[in-house]
Amino acid sequence: MEEVINGILIREVETKNIMTKSSLPVGGYSVNPYVAVHMPASIAMLLL
Repeated sequence: MEEVINGILIREVETKNIMTKSSLPVGGYSVNPYVAVHMPASIAMLLL
């Protein structure tokens, strides 16, 4: 499902899992909500 709200594209995605076992000594698991952003390289360079 996709929808645009206030000019922002909202998209549902399926994941294998949301919890990742952490290798850090301070925690057991972590959640990484990162989703790759697809954009032309010319725009990405302007954002740096």
